[in-house]
Amino acid sequence: GKISVVEPIWSLEIPTAVFLSYIIIGEALTLAQILFIISLIIGLASVSYRGGKVKAKHFLERGALVALVAAFCMGAANFYMGMSGRASDSLLTNFVASVVMAVVTLAYILFKRRGKKMVADIKLQTKSLLTMSLLDNVAWVAFVAAMTLAPIGVVVALTESYIIIVVLLGIFINKEKLARHQKFGLVIALVSAIALAYVSG
Repeated sequence: GKISVVEPIWSLEIPTAVFLSYIIIGEALTLAQILFIISLIIGLASVSYRGGKVKAKHFLERGALVALVAAFCMGAANFYMGMSGRASDSLLTNFVASVVMAVVTLAYILFKRRGKKMVADIKLQTKSLLTMSLLDNVAWVAFVAAMTLAPIGVVVALTESYIIIVVLLGIFINKEKLARHQKFGLVIALVSAIALAYVSG
């Protein structure tokens, strides 16, 4: 599918988590929180949209449909990570999720007979892999811990703001240029994230 269509679709994981939180555990948000979440989604979708002409048929392409399924699955995963964190704790939740993913991934790698390549890649990129793994796990533990303290929908929306950080790093480190609509989306997303954190604090 077109990246300009697929990337903005991923923002739908936020309303999915909000909807599940409301339906399953009755976690209601204030009107201000809902409005700021909507404006954050609009901002993030604008930043993700890379331009080009988008036609209605693009939303029916396989890539767009897969992205839609992925967004709903991620929203559900976020919700259940939060519920699991509330039922036990953030470390145990992430430990179990990581073990399951490791077993499934290792089984797939072995099934595809890529074991030697995996070992070679680990030796070649040990430092990068360890750094990424450490940061990723710290982020997930903090994410689940946050959902035990605040509404799941709010936390999911705020953590999706990592896109803002990625874009800013791209601008300042890689000297990337943004289109006018992306700059507008970046400002909306940044203001919405700050306002959402403020009204939820």
